[in-house]
Amino acid sequence: MNNKELELYSFLMRESIEFVRYCHHPYKKRIEFEQLIHKSRHKTSVPKVKVSRIKNSTEFMICIYETVLPDSVETEDIPDNEKNPYSLIACTPETVTPLGLVFDTDHRFQVYIEHRLCNEKYLIFPACSETSSAVLSPKVFTENFLYKTGHEIIYY
Repeated sequence: MNNKELELYSFLMRESIEFVRYCHHPYKKRIEFEQLIHKSRHKTSVPKVKVSRIKNSTEFMICIYETVLPDSVETEDIPDNEKNPYSLIACTPETVTPLGLVFDTDHRFQVYIEHRLCNEKYLIFPACSETSSAVLSPKVFTENFLYKTGHEIIYY
């Protein structure tokens, strides 16, 4: 278990956020993670997660979606000289996860969630690692986790 993964699980337990830890084989690409979960017996939704910079802003967007991205937000490429936004939430493009928002104490990320994900029974996200993930209900994720990290949700 890496240090950020340990910090994340410690936060979830300390804040009494209900979750299930799921350990799995390491993966190198995001599609491999999705395939691992779909092949497992877990009946969870594997949302897509995208990180972008909000146009003309120093803030970022983390979008959690199933089928479509929001069209109401203009985004732009991140300049090479700017800090990698993935490092702000302790992940990589392969392990990108909204659970990393626990490390976004400056609240540089705006959280967008496709509304249909709220109808799923469970959501699974990498835990800032390629070897374990956390399973949460949409209600626990939106009403407990994001609330306790201080992030507001923009539904679309």
